[in-house]
Amino acid sequence: MEWLPDSVLKIAHALPTYYYISTNEALKTLEEFNFETLKPLITNMVIMLGFATVFIVLSNIVSRRKRKIG
Repeated sequence: MEWLPDSVLKIAHALPTYYYISTNEALKTLEEFNFETLKPLITNMVIMLGFATVFIVLSNIVSRRKRKIG
C-alpha cells in the first residue's frame, strides 16, 4: 500500500481487502496491547464484518430470486 498512488488508495477504501491489509500492517508494528493501540484494529475488523454481512445478504437475495425463476 505504501507504493500505491493516492488515487488508487482512495478507490481501495471501497474494498474489504484494503482493511485486511491495513489491519495486518498495524499488527506487524504493534508493540503493546491496550485499547488505544487496538482501536484502529477493532475498527477495521468491524468494517470487514460489515462487508461480510452485506455480501451474505446480497447472496441470499440473489439465491432467492434464482429459486423463484427456476
